[in-house]
Amino acid sequence: MRVEVQLKSYAELIDGRMQALLPPVEEDPSPLFEAMRYAALGPGKRLRPALCLAACVASGGGIDAALNPACSLEMVHAFSLVHDDLPAIDNDDLRRGRPTLHRAFGDAVAILAGDALFAHAFQMLVAPNVGVVPEPATSARLVAELSRAVGVEGVVAGETADILAEGQDVGLATLESIHVRKTGILISASARMGAIAGGAAE
Repeated sequence: MRVEVQLKSYAELIDGRMQALLPPVEEDPSPLFEAMRYAALGPGKRLRPALCLAACVASGGGIDAALNPACSLEMVHAFSLVHDDLPAIDNDDLRRGRPTLHRAFGDAVAILAGDALFAHAFQMLVAPNVGVVPEPATSARLVAELSRAVGVEGVVAGETADILAEGQDVGLATLESIHVRKTGILISASARMGAIAGGAAE
């Protein structure tokens, strides 16, 4: 199967599961749930969750076992973009051809929706998948992997370094370090989490 076709198939699976995992707009009169959906279900290639699904299958697991972890990765990625776009950081008006979350919903709701996506991502790592109840040890490994990728070793650290480097004359090593932490670690975590969900040993 061609890569483009497989990616499209994975993206459809992921979007369908995300629709089910994200809280319904009808359950909250505030704009929080709508903002979460706007951020997480917007246009995108879904590369990180697709890599998670592919790694699960390559490790001998059923694809359903990786759906929640895959969606968790996409939620964390969406959270990072929401906060990255805020006026205090990049102050971007557009993301993927439409208004950024803070432009569409205001700064306060954008911050809270990003926080909610971050928390919801970890909740999904311990929740039952489609027909699959994860083993506690598997859930613990998934939580450890994702928290490492987004915390002081990963996305947040990379974003901090990126902010501090703004307007500075930085070398190649610093740039590589920023990109590895802001982007690379979450991509590698996607493959590792898929392998964990598929039953791969440490």
